[in-house]
Parts: sequence; structure tokens; C-alpha cells
Amino acid sequence: MSRHFERSFTTDLLQLAAGGLTGVDGGPITVVIVFNADDVGNDQALLRARTSGAAVIWDVLISGGQLFYETSAGFTGCSTISTGTWYMWAVTKAGGSATVRDHLCVMSTNTWTHTDRGTMSDGTGTVDNLRISDGSGSNRYDGYVAAEGVWSSVLNDAAIEALRPGLSAWVSAGVIALWRLNDTPVDDLTGNGANQTLLDGTTVDLGVEPPNFDYNLAPPVVEGTATVDLGALTIGAVGKTIVKGSAGVSLGGLGVGATGTPRVNGAATVNLGAISTTAVGKRTAVGVATVNLGALTISGSSITGGPVILPDDFYSPGPCRPYDWVGFCVPIPTEAAAISGYAVQAASEILYFASGQRFDTCQVTLRPCRKECYGDGWNRLSAGWWDVGGGWGPWPALINGLWYNITCGSCGTDCSCSIVSETLLPGPVREIAQVTVDGVVLDPVTDYRLDDYRKLVRLGGDQWPLCNNLNLGITAEGTWSVTAIYGEPMPTLGKFAMGQLLCQIIADVLGDDCALPDNVTNVTRQGLSFTLDEVSELIKSGFTGLKYVDQFVQRYNPNNLAARPRLYDVDGPNSRVTGTSF
Repeated sequence: MSRHFERSFTTDLLQLAAGGLTGVDGGPITVVIVFNADDVGNDQALLRARTSGAAVIWDVLISGGQLFYETSAGFTGCSTISTGTWYMWAVTKAGGSATVRDHLCVMSTNTWTHTDRGTMSDGTGTVDNLRISDGSGSNRYDGYVAAEGVWSSVLNDAAIEALRPGLSAWVSAGVIALWRLNDTPVDDLTGNGANQTLLDGTTVDLGVEPPNFDYNLAPPVVEGTATVDLGALTIGAVGKTIVKGSAGVSLGGLGVGATGTPRVNGAATVNLGAISTTAVGKRTAVGVATVNLGALTISGSSITGGPVILPDDFYSPGPCRPYDWVGFCVPIPTEAAAISGYAVQAASEILYFASGQRFDTCQVTLRPCRKECYGDGWNRLSAGWWDVGGGWGPWPALINGLWYNITCGSCGTDCSCSIVSETLLPGPVREIAQVTVDGVVLDPVTDYRLDDYRKLVRLGGDQWPLCNNLNLGITAEGTWSVTAIYGEPMPTLGKFAMGQLLCQIIADVLGDDCALPDNVTNVTRQGLSFTLDEVSELIKSGFTGLKYVDQFVQRYNPNNLAARPRLYDVDGPNSRVTGTSF
């Protein structure tokens, strides 16, 4: 069941109290919504946090076939969607000025995408109430909503994918406001008080619900040993569910057998008259497992045996962010979802060091410290001697054989007669993500440009600030900051290598066949045979025996360097990188 909001009635609306969301002003935040839209064209609010005066602090919207995340400071476009499709969509943003990350699952295929979007600041104001289908007339939401939840923290990709089975996973992940839209009234299931205060229209439609999504708040738990006794037949299971070789069950003329790896793709069913046992998933029941014994049905979602979710504060010595990949095992096996965060991180670390630590794009926030003109160059004289009328200048400079008197604080360059206000960044800079002055985000088109991959030039006749108060955050007056992206992105060949290596790591963890087992004495690949000793030497040279991985290493690190040479300029630009603690 799910709740249907129908625009044609023009008044369908659900309003909720703020509860535990009073201080959640747009970051750090995670919002997750399970929905199926009848229309994706008009502006429609899936969830909107408002002040007591009805001002928007943050919200999630549909407009023009696209999802959006918005705060009172701005908005950014996210995934594109279509009608008649069940989605689980999540948006995450850290506190302050931070990148919005967009997470979309097509629930019918369990296909996930995770994408960084624009950089935004938090909203302003205190949350007084929340609304689903806020607006009027054609701006009302038109479609179904099954569930919505909000966290006051940023969940990583693996943690968000682990929410797919159902609401019990949301509770385990620390949700602070949770609504099951088929309830009446629609109250906050966390007990934090974000309960229904107004419900106008809407209907709860039976049989319209997201595929394989469990509404229960807690999964069934069996501790100890589980046994089914059918007369003289006893079926029991204790410990780890791994069968190597053959396994068979025979009941008179009925035989059920499995040979090799106990792999179940899709659904496996055993029917014993009125007794039906069904498992959906693969070996470990990650997803939905159901046992039906006559009128007794036990169902739920569970994870058996040691996979863990990659924590938000997990530190890795590899690249700043895990690499993207071209999939070789798509979709990733169901039970791998809980370990995929670690597998992606491990594969990224391996390729990062195999390539000589070459490929990595990192975003850093710099707090520039401005150098006055008199303090730069061979012709520096005593500051007091040039103190004319309380200001600096003029002072002589030799430019292309001619002497000029230059007033300090406003410098021309050797290729411009006009004033050029610029700051020198540690370079080369790949991209400027954001510049703030006095807490205001500047426009990259009209307010600044990047020259020579390191000179940030002020436009519009303005100058960079003389002072930068490093005791305050970048949203305060008297501060300025530059958020820059450095590094070289992973090339396409590397993405193929990443996909191939990732799948082999997952296969090894799950006990499936691996392309290069660690206990072989001989290996044959593409007509070539290697002994164990030769394989060991191959690995020492930075190769793995995996085609795309080895082609990537050979192309981009043929000399097996541990890292690229680095050049340090001790007299370089005076900028400070903020927030460098691990």
C-alpha cells in the first residue's frame, strides 16, 4: 500500500510537525524518499521544511522531469526520472557550503547511481513544519509516496544502498524522522515527534507498492539453532550456510539437489504440500526471505555473516574518493551490497598505488593570505619609507626596460596597463568549485576567472580582500575562501580496470570462483601458462594477471614507480588549506 496524492483535487496535502528536525537546516542531512510519480513536469514538493512564516529552509522537488535539492541559499539539479516507475531516491549534503550528492535506485532492477552535483550552503531559519505536496494548483505533487526519512548526518553510498530492503534498515541506520505513508495518521515512527498535523485529501491505495520493499520496522530474529521436523524427516541448519560439492534433499519421489557453489539467482522454492519455503537472493539471504507454513508466514530482511557498511569517517590512504568503474558484474550480487563499500575502496587503493599515485581529483578549501605589492620582489624597501599619507605607494618597478611608479595594493601585470587583482593558488588547479567573500558565494562568470591554471583574477572592478579572518568559518563576514579541485581524473581504461578488479575482490570475499586464486600452482591465461613462482614475480612487478588492470598499469606506470616526482616551491603562494585533520 502507498498514499496517493492527486493534483486534480488541488488540495491534497500532508503537513507534519518539526519534531526532531527543528535544527536540521539543510546540512548535514540525508533525505530518502520512495515514490512513483504520475507526472514529472510541474514544480512539485516531495518534502519541504518551512519556518513558522512558511519560508522554505530546504526541500526536495520534481520539475521538468528532474529531481532537485534546494535550500534558501540556492538549488541544484539531480537525477532525471520518468512516470510510472518506483524509485528510491536519496540526497546528501554536509554542513556549511558543501557538495550535494545524488543517489537514485530504480527499484524494479535494483540499479543504483551516485553522482556529485552542485555546491550549496545550508538554509536559514528554524524548522517549524514539513509538507508533502506543498504549493497550489498545478504545483501539487501528483503520484504515490511509500516512505520518507531524514537523517541529521551524511550517509555514504554503501550505507544508502543498504536501505533498499526496507524500513528496518532505515531504523538501524539511525533515521531521526521516518514516515510510512500508508499509515493513518502518518506519524513519525522514530518517536521524535514529527507527526501529522494536517491531512487534506489523499488516498491509501491497496496493491500499489514498491517492489520487494518491506514496511516492517524490525526484521525477524532467530537466535541459536533453527530446525524443521516433519515426522521422520528433520532439516536443521547451524552456523555458516556454505555447501561445497553436492547437496541433496530427497522426499520419496521428490528430489531437490544442488551441485557446486550454493548460488541461487532469483528465487528458489521448495513446496511440500501445504508447506512452502521460498528464498529470494543468493546464498546469504540479503533481500527478502520468506517461510510459509500453512497460515504461518515469517518474512523479512536479514544479513547473515560479517559484511559491514563503510562508515562515514572511514579513512583510506588511497585517493580522495573511490574511483568510478565500468561494470563487469552488473548488477553486483545481492549479498555483496553490504560489503561493496569496502570492495570499491580496496580496488581504488590498489589501482591508485599501482599507477604511481597518479590519478586522483581532490577538492580542498584554501584560505588565501594576501601579499602586499611592497613585499614582493628585489626592489623591496623599508615599509616606513613609503608610508605616504597613511597608505602604501608609490614605489618604482622596472618593467620591460621602463620604470613605473606603482601604488601598492593595486598592481598591474607585465601584460596589462590596468589594475589586476589576483591571488596565486598552489597549482596547477584543475577547476574552481567555489569562491566565497564575506560568506557570499561569487558568480564564476562575472566575479572571477582562472589564468595560467593558478592565478585567480577578480573581475567586475572589485579587488580581493586585504584581510582574511582565519578564526572564523567561510560563511562569516571578514573571510574569503577558494574551493579548488586538483589532480588528474581516472581515464577510461582505468575505469575498465577498476570494474574488473572490483568484481574479482567481491567474488573472492563471497567465496565464488576468482580469476586468479591465491593457492594455485599453475595458471593459464590466454594460452600462456605461469607457475606459482612466476605469478608471484608478476605481482611484485605491479601486475595482476587481469587483462584491463595490467594494460592500465603498463600504459600509465611502465616503470613501476611508487609515486610521481614532486617539486616543492618554498617561496610559492601563501595560502592555507583549512580543515586538514583526519
